[in-house]
Amino acid sequence: MRSVFQRSLRAELSELPAAAAAVREWLAGQGVEAHVIHAIDFAVEELATNSIRHALSARAARGEELELRVETTRDSVELSVVDGGAAFDPTRVAPPAPFVDLASAPVGGRGLEMLRRLTPDVRYERVGERNVTRVRAQRGSTQG
Repeated sequence: MRSVFQRSLRAELSELPAAAAAVREWLAGQGVEAHVIHAIDFAVEELATNSIRHALSARAARGEELELRVETTRDSVELSVVDGGAAFDPTRVAPPAPFVDLASAPVGGRGLEMLRRLTPDVRYERVGERNVTRVRAQRGSTQG
């Protein structure tokens, strides 16, 4: 059976914790496995944060919104993050360079690689003036 959760939020980082919590609670209520909830939660945080900080930062003052849509089926959970920012395809971002040790490692820049490891099915398309990024996690398995 297919179930859908949708939520729009202002393009402000302060909106993200409540939206992410709502997604986690909804997924738990759907009986989704903990490891899948974790993967989708990470995807919400990473993709929404990137949209807000990069694609929508200049538009937040104009009331731009970000859309989250989560769809569950018996076999998978799919998250869609939609924003009206500048075109950006996260699937084309090269993996970060390896670092020698933690002391010399740069802070940040590894979220998309972590996302690809947690949810290998990451897709992007530009629909009109909107970025649509989708990630899918398989249920009943322990990916990662």
